[in-house]
Amino acid sequence: MKMPVIVLNPNYGMDPETGQKVPLNDTMSKHCKHIWRNYIEPAGFKSLKVIAHSAGGFCLTGIQQTFQSTFYKTVSSIAITDSCVIEKSLLTPHQREFMAKRAVHYISSYEDLGIEERGRTRRGSAHMEVCPHVSAGHPKHEYTTGAAWPLIIQ
Repeated sequence: MKMPVIVLNPNYGMDPETGQKVPLNDTMSKHCKHIWRNYIEPAGFKSLKVIAHSAGGFCLTGIQQTFQSTFYKTVSSIAITDSCVIEKSLLTPHQREFMAKRAVHYISSYEDLGIEERGRTRRGSAHMEVCPHVSAGHPKHEYTTGAAWPLIIQ
């Protein structure tokens, strides 16, 4: 499968080689909004698939709220992997419907890949279910994206 890829990694605020602060990365949310505004929007993608791992779910919320005019036209699907998921109360009814139809949260689990995990989210809190939750097919947080890959690319 050929597709362009942009990786946002807001976890690191400093260059590991130089120790210098990464410009425009003083918060994870600011970093992701900067990338969306300056790279993703100008690229003019007709369709975009998003993978948000761990704290990426929090960053996704900021992008959804700030760039509504392009986000909801461009994003065709969202794979959230063992992540901080968007709080329902932060979303409009349109945004909730979008997430319910186009997003899946793959959570760390001993269950086989794709098994529904109804009422259970990462760290056991069910108050943030804005999309279906299924097993990532692996119990370790850091392996969830790779383990869920066969379903993510469908």
